[in-house]
Amino acid sequence: MLHGFPECWYSWRYQMVALASDYDVVALDMRGYNTSNKPQGKQQYHLHQLVADVKGAVPALGHKTCTLMAHDWGGVVAWAVAGLYGRNLVDKLVVMGLPHLGVAMTNYTKQQYMRQLYMLLFQAPGLPEVILTANNAASMQDIFFHGKTSGVKNKAAMSPADVDWFRAAILQPGAATAALNYYRSFVDFTTVSDPQDPVWKALRQRLDIPTLVLHGDSDSALGTELLDGIEAAVPQVTVKVLENCSHWVQQDYPQQVNEIVQDWLSKK
Repeated sequence: MLHGFPECWYSWRYQMVALASDYDVVALDMRGYNTSNKPQGKQQYHLHQLVADVKGAVPALGHKTCTLMAHDWGGVVAWAVAGLYGRNLVDKLVVMGLPHLGVAMTNYTKQQYMRQLYMLLFQAPGLPEVILTANNAASMQDIFFHGKTSGVKNKAAMSPADVDWFRAAILQPGAATAALNYYRSFVDFTTVSDPQDPVWKALRQRLDIPTLVLHGDSDSALGTELLDGIEAAVPQVTVKVLENCSHWVQQDYPQQVNEIVQDWLSKK
């Protein structure tokens, strides 16, 4: 399981419990997050490095292949891993809150560009770190809980105590800069990469892997229109759009997500 920004392994707490009886469940702290290693420099958070982390983790955990589940930034990495290695590494793919990038890029609208202006702010040195960590990382409450557009819709599913896990994770020394370096490196990657770069090509690769995509219809960062036409790139895809659901899909409606995932896995 691969989490997103600005989270940690804890974002999968509901799914870990639900799947533990049938799977060897592992939720990683992504590179730079929480107590994981935090190499210096944005180049250390290049998508090539993040993909290599997943490629190395699977055999290190005693497996040849895996069912890869991901959300948000973890989804970016998961799509790249699946495109690069296919069934040699990924048996099944579950991605939440992150459309297939090759398809999404063909569906971008002016509104979608406006939704992602925060990525430009994240390129500034120092300031985003201050915003994220100020007042004991009070921003986490806004991002997950109190935000009018960004917070979870199902308030009963996430408590202030849950948000404290993400607050503690982002306050780890160097964690805020590491998390922001994903965005800083990705902007470089998408603007100056060689079109023949293997990871760049992998993001546009046709995937012959059973894939489940879950997306919230109230996602403030990524609109549902980005899913249009995904079947052409992922023929074995099942798409579920959850009603009145935010970007934080698996935490917003955990029981519904767990039921969908377990049912889908049992049939594939």
